Amino acid sequence: MILSNDDDVDLRTRFEELRVCERAGVPAFTSLLASARGGRRPSARVPALVALAAAAAAAVVLFWPQGPRGQPSAGLDAAAITTLSEWRSPTESLLRVPGEELLRTVPSLGSSILDRGALAPRPANGG
Repeated sequence: MILSNDDDVDLRTRFEELRVCERAGVPAFTSLLASARGGRRPSARVPALVALAAAAAAAVVLFWPQGPRGQPSAGLDAAAITTLSEWRSPTESLLRVPGEELLRTVPSLGSSILDRGALAPRPANGG
């Protein structure tokens, strides 16, 4: 769509009307500045609420039940802890790749991967 000169003028006129409407609802900057300088004092309730919140947080920290460090909590028994420590992901086998043993070793200088026999085909007759 190509705008003609008349469309351009119409668009500018509409935007100017919008600006005039917006300016009518905006207070003057000087009145905003004066109200900010002479503004209201903070309420006495705000520091009291901050102090109350700090006291509540301190009470939670001080009175939170804690057991001896390094020992399992009383809610878990030893069997459950052992079971959880031996758990393996069902998708763990997807992380294994062919030739994984080659990735876990460091080759020595002067050796070849073919010397290890890892990639050499195995004889079909077992010998």
